[in-house]
Amino acid sequence: MLTHEKLEKKLRKKNYVVFSLVYFIISIIQIYVIVYIPLFHFDVLNVNRLNLSIIQFFSYLVLFSFPAFGFFFDKYSKYKKKIIISFSFLISLSFLMFTLYNQFLLNYAIFLVLFLISQAVIRTGMSKLLLESPDKKSERTIIILINTCSSIGILVPSLLFKVCVKKIDSVDFWNIFFVVGWLITSPLLLIFIFMRKTSLKEPNQESFIKTFKNQNYLNDFSTISIIFIFLAYFCLWSDKLIAYPFSSYILSRFGEEGFSLYSDYYIIFIILNITGFYLAKKVLNIVDSKKKTDITQNKGILQIIVYLTLIYIFSLVLLLYSNLIILLFTYSLINLLGGLFVVLYTNIFLQISRTGKNENLRYWIISLSSNLASITFLPLGTFLSPYTTMDVLIIMVIYLTSMSIIFINLSQFVIKPKNLYQV
Repeated sequence: MLTHEKLEKKLRKKNYVVFSLVYFIISIIQIYVIVYIPLFHFDVLNVNRLNLSIIQFFSYLVLFSFPAFGFFFDKYSKYKKKIIISFSFLISLSFLMFTLYNQFLLNYAIFLVLFLISQAVIRTGMSKLLLESPDKKSERTIIILINTCSSIGILVPSLLFKVCVKKIDSVDFWNIFFVVGWLITSPLLLIFIFMRKTSLKEPNQESFIKTFKNQNYLNDFSTISIIFIFLAYFCLWSDKLIAYPFSSYILSRFGEEGFSLYSDYYIIFIILNITGFYLAKKVLNIVDSKKKTDITQNKGILQIIVYLTLIYIFSLVLLLYSNLIILLFTYSLINLLGGLFVVLYTNIFLQISRTGKNENLRYWIISLSSNLASITFLPLGTFLSPYTTMDVLIIMVIYLTSMSIIFINLSQFVIKPKNLYQV
C-alpha cells in the first residue's frame, strides 16, 4: 500500500508530464507567432507594417495580466484545473480562427490577444507546480524539464514548414502549413483532463519558507536590487527588436535556399539551447557547493550572468559582419547562451518570489520584465523595420544589452551579504 509521501510523489510526477506537454504545445504556437507568421505577413501578404505594429502593441498589453493571474491562483488554487481547461479551448479556437482567415489583420489581432491571454492563464496556473516544489533539486528538475520540452516544441513547426511549404510565396502552401499546425496542437484540449491535485493537501506557505530557510536558499534581496535585476532582464530581452523582421531579413538577404538552410539548422539551435539548460544546472550546483566562501551564492550567479552577457554582446557584434555560415554559427552560440540565461535568471526569480507571501504573484511581477520587453520591443522592431536596416536594429540591441550588464553590477552592490533567513 502506498504511503502518503509516496502517493504525493506519484501525483507530482504525473503532473510533471502534463506540465511538460503544456509547454511543448504552447511553444509550437509561439514559434508560429514569432518566426513563421512574420514571414507570411511580410513576404507573402506584404501587410502594412505600421498597422501591424499597432496591433502588436495593443495585443501584447495583455502580458501585463500575468501578475493578476498569479495573485488569483495564489488565492484560488482549487479552481486551477477548470480555469486552465477553459482557456486551453480559447488557444485552440483562436489558432483555428487565424488558420481559416489568415489574410485579415483584424483576425490576426483577435488570435494574438486570445492566445496571449490564454497563455497567461495557463502559465501562471501551471507555475504553481513549480513554486510548490519541495526542494531545490525538484525545482531545478522542473525548470530544466519545461524548458527542454519548450525547445523541442520549437522543432515541430520548422519540420512542418519544410514539408508543407514548397514555395514560400504560395498562399495555398501556407494554408496547409497552418492547418497541420492546428491539428497537431489541438490535443491541448485533452491534456488537462489528466492533471491531478499537486498534493493531497493544500500547500502551506510557511512550511515552504521553512524548508528553504533550512536549505540556506533565501538571500536578502533589497527592493532596489530587485529593481536592478528587473531592468537587467528587460534589457537582455531587447533582442525582440529583431525578432519579428528577422525571418524576412534572412529570406531577403540569402534567398529561399538560405532561409531553408536556416530552418534546417533549428535542430542544432534546439540541441544547443537544451545544452544551455543543463550547463546552467551544473553551474548552479557548483555555486551551491561553494556556498561557504566569502562571496554569496546570488552574487556568484549574477557575476556569471555578467560574463555570459559579455559573450552574448560579442555574438551580436558578429551578426553585423556575418555571411550565412557565420550567422548560423553565431545564432547557434546565442541559443546556447539563451538556455543558460533562462535557467540562471529563473533561479534568481524563484528566490525573490519566496521572500514573502503570494509567491506566485511575486514570481510573475519580477518575470514581467520579459513581458514588458515584448510589449516595447516587438512592435518597435516591426515599425522600424521598413525605415532602417537590420544592422541598425542589432546595434540598438547591443547598446541595450550593455545596459543589462550595468544593472546587474549595480544589483550586486545592494544585495546584503547577510542571510537573514539562515537558521
